[in-house]
Amino acid sequence: MEVMERLLVNSRGRLEPKQHNYSMLRKKSLVGDVSTYRASISSYVTKQHEQEQAIETSKEVIKRAIKGEAFSYWLIGNAGVGKSHIAWGILNTINEYTKANKKCLYLNVPKMFDKIYHSFNNKESNTTQSYFIELVTEADVVVLDDLGAETGTVNSNNAASNFTTTVLNKITSELQTKPSIITTNLSKDELVNMYDARTVSRLMANIKITTFKNTLDYRVKAVDW
Repeated sequence: MEVMERLLVNSRGRLEPKQHNYSMLRKKSLVGDVSTYRASISSYVTKQHEQEQAIETSKEVIKRAIKGEAFSYWLIGNAGVGKSHIAWGILNTINEYTKANKKCLYLNVPKMFDKIYHSFNNKESNTTQSYFIELVTEADVVVLDDLGAETGTVNSNNAASNFTTTVLNKITSELQTKPSIITTNLSKDELVNMYDARTVSRLMANIKITTFKNTLDYRVKAVDW
């Protein structure tokens, strides 16, 4: 039995029933890739030292999030190194293997804005900016996945629209009092150029960072071109 799972076992050796906040992660989250739903901390394969460090840091992040500490944990690196895998794994561990009655929410930022833009021309859609801001407000632990990719091609230096920056500012205001996890392919300077210094500063409050510099894209490295 996994170490985290033991936290759910009661004195009779049985798993405690899930609490009412359990369903938010699966029902309300938006992922960029459906394979993310199968991700867990234990299934993340570590072949580089920085990957091993990321898993150790994730365990610390889980403990701090359970305590309700306000901080941001950033996973920075190129596509395919497992940032989203680890971010989902952290929420999944909190949700599945601890007694913490936390509402966990995972939002892929490009997918979120796709939903918001779609609502402009569909008056019956409930996926408005207000909907997502309310979700973030309600959640106890939040992942913002693939921050920066919503503006277009990565490294294109595309600036975010005023609307995008406004929505992110509202979201970051809500994140000031709770644990958050951010994944991105971009550097701090690129993010500041894309949004503004205030938005990035809020997102980086009480920050802890894992940067993947040597890890290869494990999704394509075995493909023979």
